[in-house]
Amino acid sequence: MAGNNTFGEAVRDELQRLRYSAERASFILMRRVHPLVYRNYPVMADQPVELVHMVSELGIFGTLVAYVLFSALYTSSANSHPTELKM
Repeated sequence: MAGNNTFGEAVRDELQRLRYSAERASFILMRRVHPLVYRNYPVMADQPVELVHMVSELGIFGTLVAYVLFSALYTSSANSHPTELKM
């Protein structure tokens, strides 16, 4: 587990550990994404330009408000779309 992310078999172990804890309700299960790695030339002030491996990320953050007992969905919307490059 790193950065509050849990992968693979550790997901099951973590959920079993929190079986009767209120903290379990705060977990969000998502499909793991393996982004495309590509080679590019980043240009940054006072640094030499060289060919490196990079990953481009797009994060879509949204809001979902629902009442599970009555299967009622009150609102669902995308709120922001930050982008980031990682080397």
